[in-house]
Parts: sequence; C-alpha cells; structure tokens
Amino acid sequence: MSKKIIAILVVVLSLVSNDAMAQKKGDFYVGGDFGIGVNHASMTIKDYGNTGSATAVEFSIMPKVGFFVIDNLLLGFNLGYGVESNDVASHTLFLGPTVSYYLPLCKNLYYTPALDLGFCYAASDGEGVPGFGFGLTLFGLEYRPAQKWGISGSLISLDYTLLSKDGVTLHNVDFGLTINPTIGVKYYF
Repeated sequence: MSKKIIAILVVVLSLVSNDAMAQKKGDFYVGGDFGIGVNHASMTIKDYGNTGSATAVEFSIMPKVGFFVIDNLLLGFNLGYGVESNDVASHTLFLGPTVSYYLPLCKNLYYTPALDLGFCYAASDGEGVPGFGFGLTLFGLEYRPAQKWGISGSLISLDYTLLSKDGVTLHNVDFGLTINPTIGVKYYF
C-alpha cells in the first residue's frame, strides 16, 4: 500500500512542478474580464402596507496586459469600464496596476489571488467624481486549456473606493460572495 501512495505522490508532484513552470519569468499576456449581473431589491413597510422595488443591471469590461517578473508573479495594468442602470445610468472608469500570484493546484489549473490599485472616476446624471480604489480578489482561478490560452474567473473579492469632489466624500466598501462573477480570457506570448 505504501508503494501506491508514493507512486501517486510522485505523479501529482511531477504534474504540479511541470505546471508551475507554465508562468515563467518573461511571459507576457493580453486579455480581459467581462462581468454582467442583475440586482433586485424589494421592500414592504409592514405597518403602512407600502411596497417598493428596484432592479439594476450591471455590465463591466476590463482589458488587461501583464508580465511575469519572476516565475508565477504577475505585474500588470487594467483599464476597466462599468455601467449600472436602474432609473439613472451610472458609469465608472478604473485604471491602474495589478499584481497576482499563480499557485498551481493541478495540471492547467491555478489559484490566482490578486491586488488591484488605481484611479477611479464615477459619473451619474451629468456629475463626475474622481477618486481612488483598490480590489483584493480572494478567490480567483485560471484554467489553461491550451499552452497559449487561459480562462479566468473570480467569485470572492473585497473592493474599496474613495471618491471625493468639492468637499463631498464617498466611501464604498464591497465584500461579497458575488452573484456577479467575472470571466476573462488571456492570450500568452
């Protein structure tokens, strides 16, 4: 029995060690993420019998480029745009650097936590507000179905945005097991 366990461990370790070299220093990629979601909220005031609801549709796209500075450590740049529409459309723009680490889980599958920093700009109803934001992707995965292609996704993130203009400051903290997952495609050179 111990020979079977040792053989299985050798096979698994060889797959992981071969796969760990897939993101080598000097590898470069271009790609992007895409997200879409619908949020619906309703409210009833018990004593008055009043009801209300709101539905918002969200769409986001984020082109990305990146470079592996050492094996499995990616530095990149993101340019993101998002729009949310309920009664009034709200637009957001995000641009800035990102850092991600690729931890091989098994052949062609990586755990990819990431940190994004950058400049934000939000506009709604003719008013725009600049600011700063950061995001921490706690649960991100990338699957490499072919040598030069990757499919990525994320589900759990922590995001913070600080927008400020003319003495008005808006802090937004968002943590979620999101129902608005992102899906991305990457091409490696």
